[in-house]
Amino acid sequence: CDFVVRNFLSDIVMWFSSGGTTSVWHWDSYENINCLLRGSKELIMMDKKDYENGHLTNRAGSFSAVDVDNVDTAEFPNFKNVTFYNATIHAGDCLYIPWRWFHYVKSFGSNLAVNVWFDTYRTPFTCKKTSFKSFADATFRKDSSDLSKGEPVEYDFMKGLHQAIYNTDHMNLADSIDNKQFIDIFKGFQADMDSEYGTDTMAEIFAILDENKDGHLNLREIDSLITTNYYTVYYILSKSFISVGLLILVFIVVLVLLWYRRQRQNKAVTKAVDDNQKKAN
Repeated sequence: CDFVVRNFLSDIVMWFSSGGTTSVWHWDSYENINCLLRGSKELIMMDKKDYENGHLTNRAGSFSAVDVDNVDTAEFPNFKNVTFYNATIHAGDCLYIPWRWFHYVKSFGSNLAVNVWFDTYRTPFTCKKTSFKSFADATFRKDSSDLSKGEPVEYDFMKGLHQAIYNTDHMNLADSIDNKQFIDIFKGFQADMDSEYGTDTMAEIFAILDENKDGHLNLREIDSLITTNYYTVYYILSKSFISVGLLILVFIVVLVLLWYRRQRQNKAVTKAVDDNQKKAN
């Protein structure tokens, strides 16, 4: 689907092993398609609606200490309340693993697989037939640094913020966020990105996204951050960035002027001392 590939492709990762490997119990912050080229895999998955029962023990890494093959129900009692889904795939199979679904992967035999990660996008859309037919039609980049080449910093920020909204626990079951939640998410995300957009900028962006003016952002409005409202939000972020840059420039100019003034004063004092010494002599 060209719409997805062009707008939401996040990363492609290759996995290989000699078999007998297992993953931790974890979830991915992106939509995930796992394609197996060699060997076989068994996957155990859990719907995100059971998220609270998944026993996430490392929030930063999105994984759990649960041993799926030998669950300690005394330490992880909620596991017995979970509905699990099981899938076995073989070479040539691709499996879709939804965003924030806990899963565990066990590999058998010599294994080669490719993970394709996409940004979450929950607004319904029509998918036109893609021009991509096989890997023979693909253009492979030299390294991951080329993925964002030519994209402005603000675009990366907007895509990251969009995904950060969906990766909050609140959005597991909810279909909207309010102004306070949006600003809290924005502040947390920009702290991770070392950005310094002000609360006024955040409120201005929320007002633009909140097209029906009900004080909440629904799924379509959230997704518009990187689609229909992209240019408007980009302008707001750029304007804010330029404003901060001008303030810094003005501050530097003031410092230079103060330094220049002090130098002139020092020269004047030195000249007056020299003149007095000459008169004394």
